Amino acid sequence: PAPTTELYVFGKGRTKLDKKSREGVTVYMFWSTKNRDSQKMLPALASLSRAYVKDPLHIYTINLGDNMETLKTVMPKLPRQPRLHHAIAGKDAKGKSANELYQAMLIPSTYIIDQEGKVHALHISGTSKGLGLINEDLEALLKKPGNVTAPRRR
Repeated sequence: PAPTTELYVFGKGRTKLDKKSREGVTVYMFWSTKNRDSQKMLPALASLSRAYVKDPLHIYTINLGDNMETLKTVMPKLPRQPRLHHAIAGKDAKGKSANELYQAMLIPSTYIIDQEGKVHALHISGTSKGLGLINEDLEALLKKPGNVTAPRRR
């Protein structure tokens, strides 16, 4: 199962995401302003958020490694969508951050968590091909007509 995660969501404050509080499909994308590929993923994830606005999907972009001054400059410029949440990793009760729990060492790392709270897929890519694979997984999990519902290994 996907680990319980503590995040500081901009505009909402401290948020605990566990199996009970996650509704539907959840996407975590770990990124940094220092990584161009992860920066390219931000508007792409906003597009996915718009495409699935009527579906039970929440996307969290989790910043790694940038200081608060940088984030105060960057955050107002990030795309805004109802189900797209920008955050930084908090610490859980044992002192572990989201990137430690998910072992997100490479960025951009995108984790897709299914409706049962299990990690369905991990994508480490900021390319259009990587975004296409993320979209395929979301279509399968949200059971869009004409799509395969079996998870694929990456």
